[in-house]
Order: sequence, then C-alpha cells, then structure tokens
Amino acid sequence: GTLDNAGDDFVVGTAGYKLYLDGGKISGGTISSSDDTKLIATSSDGTLDGVTLNADGLVQESAIVSVTGGLNVNGLLRLERTTNHPSDSYDTGLDFYGAGAELGGSGVVE
Repeated sequence: GTLDNAGDDFVVGTAGYKLYLDGGKISGGTISSSDDTKLIATSSDGTLDGVTLNADGLVQESAIVSVTGGLNVNGLLRLERTTNHPSDSYDTGLDFYGAGAELGGSGVVE
C-alpha cells in the first residue's frame, strides 16, 4: 500500500511505533524519530517518493528501494550487505529514476 504523508511528519518511535518499508510506498512528507528508532526497508523492496528522512534508516540486505521525486537524508541511511556472494539476489541499494529523483540533505548514506 501507500502511505500518503505529503505535508506531514510521521514520527517513528513514539508509543513504540516502528516503520517498515515492506513493498509499499511512502509519498511525501517527513519521517522523523523521537528516539533511535529507524525506518527499515526489507527485502520486499519499496518506494520513497519525495521523502525527507529526519531519522536513521536501514536498507536490509537484498532490498532495493526505488526513489522518485527526491530523497533528503538528514540522518544516517545504512545499506546493509553482509553476504559476499556474486548473485544479484543479494544486491542492496537505492534505485533513482524519473524527473527529480535526487539525493539531498545533510546526512550520510553508507
């Protein structure tokens, strides 16, 4: 499904909420954290469309997150790959496509 977050700030960590990107789409707005809770993208992939990430994030091994409309990272976004295997089924990353698909912000992607 799609979380239409345009113009809003979705705060993870509040009252135990966690946010998993598990094949769905987050459209617009800001994702923030009230503690050290992360946005976690699973191996079911997903899409970030015009999102500002004011929290840390983790793209789990074998996850490819599509980015449309830009992604601003103001925390640490970690791409996890723990398996050293030549198969592309273990590929992990961000896939930018379409007009305005840019990476911005003051954070770090590693």
